[in-house]
Amino acid sequence: MKIVDGFAVREVAGKSVAIAVGGKAASLGGMIALNETGKLLFSLLQEGTTEEKMANALCEAYEIDRATAEVETFIDKDYAKPYYAKLNEMYKKGLINKD
Repeated sequence: MKIVDGFAVREVAGKSVAIAVGGKAASLGGMIALNETGKLLFSLLQEGTTEEKMANALCEAYEIDRATAEVETFIDKDYAKPYYAKLNEMYKKGLINKD
């Protein structure tokens, strides 16, 4: 998986945000607020990654077990649903490639 080119992560008022630049700005329609976990995952997606690599990064960064970090487990949590919805929206708009 890889976020398409055209995004920059910036600090705005002490918070991390992903901002679409150029032609992608109209597709996204604003900024994406990123917490520390979001910032970590977004940076991996910018480089190109897999679900396995993202789970490994979460395990290492937060000292959690693999089952907690698995995407299938994560997306079923109520707190994760807004983030998963945003990722799906970005995918449907062509802003994330699953290759």
